[in-house]
Amino acid sequence: MVADLDAGLSTAAAGKTTEKMEKVLQSYPEVTKVYSTVTAEQTNIFVKLVDKHERNKTIDELAMDMRHKLNTIPGVKVTINQQAGMSDGAAVQFRLLGDDLDQLQVYAEQAQKIMESIPGAVDVSSSFKPGKPEAQIQIKQDVAATWV
Repeated sequence: MVADLDAGLSTAAAGKTTEKMEKVLQSYPEVTKVYSTVTAEQTNIFVKLVDKHERNKTIDELAMDMRHKLNTIPGVKVTINQQAGMSDGAAVQFRLLGDDLDQLQVYAEQAQKIMESIPGAVDVSSSFKPGKPEAQIQIKQDVAATWV
C-alpha cells in the first residue's frame, strides 16, 4: 500500500505518521509482518497476511477495513494495491496538463468527485498538493549558446 502524506512534512514527522499506520495494521490478527519505507511525502507499506485458509476475512474485506481506518489518520491518503511484488500503480490513471494551475485544480477536483461516485471505485486521489509547485524549464538553445 502507498500512503500519500501532506506536503511540507519533515522525514521525522512522516516517520511518526508511519508508526501510527503500522500500529493500526499490526492490530489485525491476520497481519504477520509490516515493512515500511518512508520519505517526507510518501510511505510505502508492505503487509504480509496469514494464509487465506487461516483467516475468516477475504483480502477485499481486510483492504476495505484497513483503508477506512488508515484514512482517518490526519494527513494520510492511502491507496491499497493487492498485487504482490512491484506494481505500476493504480489500474486507471489520467493526467490534466496546462499552464493555469488554479484552473487545473478546479478540473482535477471535479474529475475526482465524478470518479469517486462510480460504484466500486476506490483509492481515488489527485497527485496535486498545495504548496508543492512544479515547473518545466525550456532552454532556448540558440540564446544559451551565446553564453559560452
